[in-house]
This record gives sequence, structure tokens and C-alpha cells, in this order.
Amino acid sequence: KNAPKLRSEDYVSIPLTESSIAAGQPIIQADKIEDYVLLHIRAAGKRNNLVASRVDGESMEPMLHSGDIVVIDRDDKRVLKNKIYAIFHEDGLTAKYLERKKELLILRPINPTFDVQIIELQEHPDPIVGRIIGAWKEL
Repeated sequence: KNAPKLRSEDYVSIPLTESSIAAGQPIIQADKIEDYVLLHIRAAGKRNNLVASRVDGESMEPMLHSGDIVVIDRDDKRVLKNKIYAIFHEDGLTAKYLERKKELLILRPINPTFDVQIIELQEHPDPIVGRIIGAWKEL
């Protein structure tokens, strides 16, 4: 009865891209945008470099499943414990917990059937696309 009215200015439109594009060029080309997702301005906060991508794979189950849509803050690359990041690794986008040890970036999956991966930062100096700030899932 007293539900708030939905106003378009209360939402930001985030491009949903092909995963390799979300990690690649900093500018998202219009022909690589699959769709848009809407995020309430309270959830977006002051973030303005957001991109969305679909999860493909099972390494972060049970938290993230194939087909889930994640929102990535491409300005947030500072490695923090217990946060999930989008990483450009082996020509694709992957979501993992991260740990940094000197010149190594350790990618930790949640699913115990998947192996930890290691990126040598001297060879790949900027693999972090950004921190994953939210996800939509099919139930």
C-alpha cells in the first residue's frame, strides 16, 4: 500500500559484457555489450566504473554458480582478505579469493575440487580486473 515509487534516477545502468571484454579494454565497446543490469544507487554507492559479467564454471561454488551475473568494480583492485575478485588469467575472466605474497598473486577457489592457481606478477603485472561487489543468481 505504501510501497515507495520506483524512479529511474534511483538506479544506475551497468553494461553486461562478454567476459573477456570486461577484463580487456578499459573502454567497453558498444557491440560487445550483451545487455544492461540495473543496480540501485544505494548498492552502487560512489562507484562509477562498474561492469557486469556472467559466471562460467564451478570453482567458486557454492557461492557463485555458472550463469550468475556478477558486478565488478574496476576501480577497486586493492587485495583484501575474504573478498572475491575478477582476474584476467589464461585469456579469460575468473573469480577467486586473492592473496598476495611478494611478486605472486595466489588465486584461491572455494570449491575444494579445484586447484589454487598462481600468477607471477613480473610476467603479468596487472591481472586484477576489480572486486566483485554483488551477484544475481537464478534460484
